Amino acid sequence: MNRVHVDAEGSLNDDLPFPADALVLPIPLHRFHRYQGDTNDCGPFCVAIAVNGLRGQAILDGPTVARRMERLRWGRGLLPFPTLGKIPGWATLPWGPSDELRRHGFRARWRLFGTRERLLRNLLTGRVTIVAVGEPFRFVKGRWRGWGHLKLLYAWDPEQGWAFVDPGVVPRPGDPWLAHGIDWQSDEEFIRQWGWMLRFMVEVG
Repeated sequence: MNRVHVDAEGSLNDDLPFPADALVLPIPLHRFHRYQGDTNDCGPFCVAIAVNGLRGQAILDGPTVARRMERLRWGRGLLPFPTLGKIPGWATLPWGPSDELRRHGFRARWRLFGTRERLLRNLLTGRVTIVAVGEPFRFVKGRWRGWGHLKLLYAWDPEQGWAFVDPGVVPRPGDPWLAHGIDWQSDEEFIRQWGWMLRFMVEVG
């Protein structure tokens, strides 16, 4: 069974100015946000933030998780075979985050074709969720400029859209959201970019 530990401040996000009618994950992931810097390590950083938030203490760091995911390991099952969670120096593979989360004792699975309803239910039930957004088929002046990114779902507000704890966000002191690594996306933009990534999601718990 997954055990969720929170620090002495509790699990409520009362230090953030969420609207009264916002649906907010009851786990303070923002307290464990770390900026990934100029790397392709968004997946490993999401894993570290998720584990630290669920445990209520900083026990993992993104760079260490990234190096671990880049090592070849034996898979599970009757006929185990070598698996890689992340291409060294490049992209996280779809099964990488869930495999790494399971190594830390959490039930986790990845899926395609998630739904808005499932995301909202996960917020309501306190299930940590990693989502992928991107534009994999983007071209600029004939050159491929596609991209993909992983981040952690944190809240939904009817007016502002979706909030995420995002390892790609540079903390900006003085901003009530960016100071904690939280960014907002409109519903329209998020659903479009999520759709381009086949509505990929990783659910923890």
